[in-house]
Amino acid sequence: MDRIGSLLETSVEQIDAALQARRRAAAELSESLSLLETQYQLRAMARGLRTKFRRSFEDSFRRRTEPAPAGDADADESCLLPAFGLSTPADIEVAPEVIELSAPLIEATSAELAELRPRVAWLTGHETLDDKHDPLGPVAICEAVLELCSELAGAAENRALIKQMLMDSVRTALAALFAETSAQLAASNVPPTAGRSPAPAGDLLTSGGDSMEATTEPAAPQQPSRPAPAHSGTALQQALAGSPPGAATLSLQGRDFPLTHGTDALENILRNLLTAGIGERLDDDERMIVDVVASLFDYLFDSASIPRPIKLLLARLQLPILRLALADHDFFADRQHPARRLLNLLALAGATWDGEITPDSALHREASRLIVDIERHSARDSGVFARARQTLETWLAEQERMADERAATLTDKLVQRERVQIATREAEAVVAPIRADSTLPESLRQFAGGTWVKVLTHAQQAGGSNGPAWREATAALQDLVWSVQPKYDTAERARLARLLKPLLETMRACMDRAGIDSETRDAFFTELVRLHAAAVKAGMSGAPARQVAYRGDAEPEPDPGGEFEVDMLGRGDWIELREQDGSVRRVRLTWISPARTLYLFANRQGQRAVALTREELARRFTTGEATAAGEDTLLGRIVDDALDRHGNES
Repeated sequence: MDRIGSLLETSVEQIDAALQARRRAAAELSESLSLLETQYQLRAMARGLRTKFRRSFEDSFRRRTEPAPAGDADADESCLLPAFGLSTPADIEVAPEVIELSAPLIEATSAELAELRPRVAWLTGHETLDDKHDPLGPVAICEAVLELCSELAGAAENRALIKQMLMDSVRTALAALFAETSAQLAASNVPPTAGRSPAPAGDLLTSGGDSMEATTEPAAPQQPSRPAPAHSGTALQQALAGSPPGAATLSLQGRDFPLTHGTDALENILRNLLTAGIGERLDDDERMIVDVVASLFDYLFDSASIPRPIKLLLARLQLPILRLALADHDFFADRQHPARRLLNLLALAGATWDGEITPDSALHREASRLIVDIERHSARDSGVFARARQTLETWLAEQERMADERAATLTDKLVQRERVQIATREAEAVVAPIRADSTLPESLRQFAGGTWVKVLTHAQQAGGSNGPAWREATAALQDLVWSVQPKYDTAERARLARLLKPLLETMRACMDRAGIDSETRDAFFTELVRLHAAAVKAGMSGAPARQVAYRGDAEPEPDPGGEFEVDMLGRGDWIELREQDGSVRRVRLTWISPARTLYLFANRQGQRAVALTREELARRFTTGEATAAGEDTLLGRIVDDALDRHGNES
């Protein structure tokens, strides 16, 4: 699954680049807009794509399998991860679209399927498997990919285009993946012949696995299944239960194993126990559980995103987590297990905490309090993990709420700033053709681009673009421009004479409301007398009037660049900002202005807020100074990833 998920992520990037090239080369505006919409849909779908595909494929796999029947001889066998007793349901409905899109995949992998499918059939205990019942086949994979696409909206042709391009990319790598899976099964002595296996196959697909990987014991079909080992976990569990927090040794079967963990030491004590030989006193299941939990903490300790003070707190959970894992195998099977979610939350909170974490930090104090409670009570009460997880979730949510409140103190000023920016842009858009018209007097063009932009900006803020003040100011500007153009006949000169008094009164009122000083106003009115005299004189001379030249919209549309990423942001999203000194700040989007021109970010504590305009934020995304940082990036599923990785390497 991990291979396909990674392939899909790469394919999305390639598809996006191809769509971008096609959009730039599009001859028709309608085609360009259609491709632009397709890019938006693709990028929205791509967020957390690998995780979403993993879940979709697991659902597709389970739809084709059922748990082992009750009363099976091996039903009580202890196992690290949940086993699937595989038996094909009587019938499975497959959507016509799945059948259509999976057909090229089946054709492209026919040789590899001929080798792989009999082995899968043997494992599932069936004589044969057809395309729609194969839990690892192209139809199951196609279903998972199409499930990803179910969140797509927009035009049907855009959705179809994305689906087809994704399936084309999967087809290129599927044959090699099937061949490798078949080789792994062969190495585990799974025969390439159909027929019922004499015992359940074990884990054909682990619950949290990231790849298609057989996990059966190497055994020939004619051999009886291996009996479940005697579960001698009580000795280790009793030893752990009798080890108080901070104990220097762990006593097991007459031998003391050192626990060299200190307040300032970041050590994997479970790995140390295995190195010291504790595995020799454990059965296979216990030894594997200790190894998996040790690998989990290796993964946490090696993460560059988790601050050391948080790692030191996590290190204190090694023995409590091991004790829990020995007693409750759901820790490995259930992604929503309270202890797993607690580790995820601690890792995520540490990774997103802005600034140095010290014993006096609010996060450190809260986490330390919860860990002390776990150390004291987890030996007798496993429910302490669920309570700690709920407490931490509530505390983090309260921190975010208070951070939003602190950031909200800035929003009134930011809203006013945005209104001024919007009003100024609209005013400048009205004046732009006048400033670009070289036939108009330079003094008028300067007045329009300076003073009258301020008048229009004030009018827009007072009542919007449809308000009376805006209509009055734009009408006065149009009359002003007409008044300085040459007057070629008596009717035009008569109209100018009638227009002058109300025009000057309207302009005076507009400038007074906008706060334009009297010196600026009177200086332009003096200049206007000269301009009107020149207009009448030019008309009487009979010189032809030149047409006003307006700039068209033939300029190519600028590449939106990082605007795609900006459009996908929502309140609560995390991003990483790269500073000039190379450091990286993780900040949370706490507020978006009504017109989406300003974005306010703050750290988890609601401090060090930074407001970025849409243009600046898009620029940073384009240059790589800003990157999206979803939960997956910020270790939201770090425990799942660690356990999945260990399962694939086992």
